[in-house]
Amino acid sequence: MIIPVVDIQSGMTEFKNDLFTLKPVSPNPSNGLVSLEYELKKSTDVSYAVIDASGKTVQRSDSKTKSPSGYRELIDLRSFPSGKYYISFRAGEKILTQRLLIAK
Repeated sequence: MIIPVVDIQSGMTEFKNDLFTLKPVSPNPSNGLVSLEYELKKSTDVSYAVIDASGKTVQRSDSKTKSPSGYRELIDLRSFPSGKYYISFRAGEKILTQRLLIAK
């Protein structure tokens, strides 16, 4: 089960479960350079996919086994046209998808 937790000071929602904590992709809306921040509670395979509004996967990371720790990955989507996208984050068998707006 994924539990959204709102930080009162920042107003941002984090998504937590027994395997990871995922912060909202930021900035959102974006010019195409976005940050994906997460914390793993145990070693697991991690990957992400970027999906356009039509449902087509337009970018994908390689799956890598990562140790328990905090991570920040920069995703460069600046070559993509403005529009609505989704970033699907996968840790082990758990998947969480967030909406992203690219506005240039």
